[in-house]
Amino acid sequence: MVKRALRPCRELGCNNLTRNAYCEMHEKSAQKSTREYNQYKRDPKVNAFYKSSKWRKVRAVAIARDKGLCQRCLKQGILRHAQVVHHLVEVNVDWELRYDLNNLESVCHACHNREHNRRPPG
Repeated sequence: MVKRALRPCRELGCNNLTRNAYCEMHEKSAQKSTREYNQYKRDPKVNAFYKSSKWRKVRAVAIARDKGLCQRCLKQGILRHAQVVHHLVEVNVDWELRYDLNNLESVCHACHNREHNRRPPG
């Protein structure tokens, strides 16, 4: 199996090289931040939705429909693997659209983070 190229850790100011998003020193803190967000800041109803088996099935259908490619990058002529299924109308805005395939778009982490203007996940 081919190994990924080394690249700088995503932690601001860290120049350690890693094959993952974060170096060993910062990986645990990134996981902790995500876990704390899901536990304390995200609406429990929405959090339960994202853990449901029905969502996982619908998510898999959306990724298969989009051939596993980021739809936003594809519009720019770039082929990039999609890791996230994004709700065009957010779940907390219209709960009824949460499983609607027409409301779902497969995107890469970079495009999803740009949409929500946040730091890349760990």
